[in-house]
Amino acid sequence: MFCRAHYLNIKDCLLGLLNHDIIPIINENDAVAVTELMFTDNDELASMTAAMIDADTLLLLTNVDGIYRGHPDDPASKLIEHVGQKTSGVSRYIASSKSTFGRGGMASKMKMARKAAYLGIHVYIANGNRDNVLVDFYHKRLKATYFEPESAKPNPKKWVAHSDNYTKGEVVINEGAKEVLHAEEAASLLPVGIVGIVGNFSKGDIIRIKDENGEKLGLGKAEYGSKKANERIGLSNQKPIIHYNYLYLFKYHSL
Repeated sequence: MFCRAHYLNIKDCLLGLLNHDIIPIINENDAVAVTELMFTDNDELASMTAAMIDADTLLLLTNVDGIYRGHPDDPASKLIEHVGQKTSGVSRYIASSKSTFGRGGMASKMKMARKAAYLGIHVYIANGNRDNVLVDFYHKRLKATYFEPESAKPNPKKWVAHSDNYTKGEVVINEGAKEVLHAEEAASLLPVGIVGIVGNFSKGDIIRIKDENGEKLGLGKAEYGSKKANERIGLSNQKPIIHYNYLYLFKYHSL
């Protein structure tokens, strides 16, 4: 399991290298990786690494200049240069095909760009086939799609946001709890809004949040185990099963 201790150990290692002016190069070896623990693609790995080291900026390189309002090869297609915090509808311009840079396609890049931006990181999707792409970024003349960041989030929330592959169980919530979690003001998940518990998990494990229709809503760190959670289903005046500091909702990376 990719627990909090593992996350912090990797973070300390990376920061130690950077403090000695050593640039880490990180890659997942598909040939020897354990399938159930693999990252979906290098976009996810890049987004997690950026969050882990509290990076200011993340560049996701592909074979086009960014997200276009049409096919990139169409001269009439315009590049979407700025994606704001409240921008919507961008996903309709995304094709499902993968790039030649790895497993991830533009849909993956957009998803991880939005997640990183929510966590407070400036993100650019740019063309890695262009000469001097990093030099152009340095001189602020990079042709790319830029994702505007939200306020920086605490490190525990960054860890939870990148733990989707390491969940130990699920909580199923009712519509009332779903509305509370999707409100503007941050809220913890309370047992009164839970209608079901799936799997066996312990305090500190990452668990998924689903609604009654099976839709995945988010992730969180369990404040207590599944046995105690089952005993408290539907009860009011109980300790939160997920505190909002350790809660990540998928709505934050949807466009």
